[in-house]
Amino acid sequence: MRKGQVQFIEYLFTVLFSVLIIVSITAIVYTFYSKSISVESKQSMRQLAIQVSNEVVKAYNIAKNIKNTPDNSTSVLLYETNLRLPSKISRRNYQVVLMPGSSVWSSIKTMNVGGQEVNPIITTPGAKIIVSTTQDPTESVEYDIPNVDVTVQGKVDNGINATLRYYRYNLNNTVYDAVILGEYDIIISISSIG
Repeated sequence: MRKGQVQFIEYLFTVLFSVLIIVSITAIVYTFYSKSISVESKQSMRQLAIQVSNEVVKAYNIAKNIKNTPDNSTSVLLYETNLRLPSKISRRNYQVVLMPGSSVWSSIKTMNVGGQEVNPIITTPGAKIIVSTTQDPTESVEYDIPNVDVTVQGKVDNGINATLRYYRYNLNNTVYDAVILGEYDIIISISSIG
């Protein structure tokens, strides 16, 4: 080989090795950045879920003991507060969903698993808050609110209309309570699953 060809091959290997090093460093930095954003957003979402949970419990504790019974087919607002939620979490759009707890397991007395009778662990039906990002990469955090024996529901997108309300309504001369997050026209309550 001539000296020019050897220098060209050395130069080519040097350039390829440099490109490989730059690509590797970029991949490591991007992975670190995306993991740190994920950890930051999950931590922010968990704090937001705890904030909403505290407000639901506060509304429940205040309004549950109010002795106000609405007339048949009417409702009354017992408590209302603006949650003042942020417009973004970790620079990403998000939503907060308030879901009722499932009372299905509390109605099951025994069940069979593999031919053996098993007694399920009965937990009190509570509520669940799900905070999730709506932009890629999507993340989500669930947070349970135990011991809230009223209907809970609602959704807030990016902190807009983040009003928490506690209603008492009378349906066919039966009084129900409900905690509503955001703007809702109808209150849904599941009484049984067939």
